[in-house]
Amino acid sequence: MRILVNINIIAILIAVTFTTSYTSFSQSQNGGYSSAYLNRNTSARINGMAGAYTAVINDPNAVFINPAGVGFLLNKPMFVTSVSVPAIGRLHSNLAYGQGLGENFGIGIGLNSFTSGAFTARDVMGNPLGDRRDWQYSANLSGAYAAQDFGFGATFKYLGHQLTGSNTSASGVAFDLGTKFNVMDLFSFGASIQNLGAKMKWNTLNSTEDIVPVVLKAGVAFEFGLNEETIERKTSVTGEIDTLIIPASNYLMLSFDSHYRENDISPNFILGFELVPTQIIALRGGVNIYGEKEGKPTLMPANIWGAGISLRPEINSTDYGINFDYSISNEYILGSGVTHHISIIFNLM
Repeated sequence: MRILVNINIIAILIAVTFTTSYTSFSQSQNGGYSSAYLNRNTSARINGMAGAYTAVINDPNAVFINPAGVGFLLNKPMFVTSVSVPAIGRLHSNLAYGQGLGENFGIGIGLNSFTSGAFTARDVMGNPLGDRRDWQYSANLSGAYAAQDFGFGATFKYLGHQLTGSNTSASGVAFDLGTKFNVMDLFSFGASIQNLGAKMKWNTLNSTEDIVPVVLKAGVAFEFGLNEETIERKTSVTGEIDTLIIPASNYLMLSFDSHYRENDISPNFILGFELVPTQIIALRGGVNIYGEKEGKPTLMPANIWGAGISLRPEINSTDYGINFDYSISNEYILGSGVTHHISIIFNLM
């Protein structure tokens, strides 16, 4: 019965995805890419895996990637804060909180901020008006329902855009939908539709509206335990042999994602991995194996990539745990082509 339910869910999801893709294609003549910062990954872990994270999501970053993920969080508060420095004075930062509520529900809250470097504004005569910064941000609120093998979630986003030092601003709202489920204990599947109904309305005289591109993401993730153990013991009542499985703490995870943004020439197919050889360290990497390069769909373009490391220090505390993550990833407009990301994950035990 559970298998049939999962098959029905997959069928519905595929139908919704193709319907949304058709709608996105029909709107492609807009050509705009308002709020492009929303397409940036929001943590060192996600950047380290090049964004192949839709089916993996198991931390508060779910409020930015796939809201279904908050439904699987434990009933303890969990926080993640991240900073990326893409140079030229730009700063991308975010903060997220999430936790489970009871057995089947979860909530999450997130703030996502992107600022440009300072520049001098001038009037029509070329006279300086002072320094300005372009500041874009979103405030996310997510909720999700999760059963043992299946979760569904939604995110409401308030979008803001401010030219600091002036009265020019824009605002809007958007919705994300996501799902994640386990397929017969073989792999996990995740999918999300982002920026539904998103429009940015400016407070200018003509009340200009910018349409934010819809983004479709889907992925699968496989986990291979490296130190899984089984213990056989005889019950004292019946004398029968019971087999206990101790889950692996060390593992290799492979993830495969497909990302498509409205107006893109082709989707990006991304392969990522996470290797946890010991409980105090994790290694990550990822690269797109198909996508757009120089205006054409290309096999192995390798223009989206990431690599990273996570340190999980042993702390003599039963009250909390902490992770320190670092990664590098591609950055198109820099001569070095590289940007850096740092994240801290804090959870109460």
